[in-house]
Amino acid sequence: MVILTFQGMVASQTDADPMALGLFYFATLVPFLLVSLHAGVWADRFDRLRLLAASHLLILAVSASIVTLLLAGRTAPTTFMVSGFVFGLALAASQPAGQALVAESVPRGLTTTAVTLHSFGITLSRFLGPALAAILIAAAGNSLTMVVHCVLCVAIVALALTTRASQTRGSAVSSSFSQSIRSGAAHATERWPFMASLMAVGAVSLFGSSYLSQIASLATLATDDSTWFAVLMSATGLGAIVGVVLAAVPMPTSWDLRRICTSMLGLGLCVGALGWARSEPVQLVLVMAAAACQFTTLTLCFRVIQGSIANSHRGRVMSLNQLCYAGLIPVGGLLLGLSWAWVGPSAAFSSAGAFVIGAATVLILRVWSLDPRFPLEQRAF
Repeated sequence: MVILTFQGMVASQTDADPMALGLFYFATLVPFLLVSLHAGVWADRFDRLRLLAASHLLILAVSASIVTLLLAGRTAPTTFMVSGFVFGLALAASQPAGQALVAESVPRGLTTTAVTLHSFGITLSRFLGPALAAILIAAAGNSLTMVVHCVLCVAIVALALTTRASQTRGSAVSSSFSQSIRSGAAHATERWPFMASLMAVGAVSLFGSSYLSQIASLATLATDDSTWFAVLMSATGLGAIVGVVLAAVPMPTSWDLRRICTSMLGLGLCVGALGWARSEPVQLVLVMAAAACQFTTLTLCFRVIQGSIANSHRGRVMSLNQLCYAGLIPVGGLLLGLSWAWVGPSAAFSSAGAFVIGAATVLILRVWSLDPRFPLEQRAF
């Protein structure tokens, strides 16, 4: 909701200048590259609920400041870029703690279910949030949208401060930052399901998710209708929900890595085909299918990762996942944009899809040689 509002204000104040929108996109996501590892240590060193509350207090302060500036009529594109950076910083600092709380709040046997439900909630909010923001902006302008977000932040802070949960802390409590990171990395590399899933997350974020950064440009290949971009964006949201639902289909958890490989192959094929699509129906189907494969892969990866690590190291290990996920998405979008400019959309998207298929093939060669009945946690990488 907030990011859509900020992005819309930057677009309206710069006549949708691509450079300004690119800088806003970068400013919002670059904090994930800067503080993800630190956030993982904080999640294992401090109370996770209080860390979550603190980050949302910072978000609340940003939202309240924007409301004040909007009412005073003193906003500029740089205002929203700086606000987007602080907003991204707060999210990056709190996400490892939030992800750790998902698994910490339920018995070990229910971790996979909790992760799937959490992914479904996040995906649903990504679909409904922009729709709600669009309605509020159309009805009463940007100020009301930010006021609503302030109210939601207050509710989240109150819930975090009044909820009681068990807290397990690892070696990050008494060790230095570098020692804590090494300890978390060592814990992760001892568990090959984590490493395989992390490789999948990295490939999907760097190459498989890059099509999202070029949806607006893809829309112009099929039609001059300016509303087609919004239709494609809605299709990605619907496809994401389908993907999470597919990941939730009951199957033995020992088959999760095989399902990850399969959905990665589907994603690679869809991304590669998007560069050649020149009709609206074909683009619609491919975008929905790509989003479904993307979020099936990511949800299964997050489930495997959460189920293969100890709670004492969960914050630091999840920060590695966050670094590969949110940290690589803007890099992938930039690479696809440069490739489009150099070799055209067909070759650019084909290359991105080929990289995803290549990563899936590497995993397939390893995963399919294993007996799915043998516990994942007992296998060597």
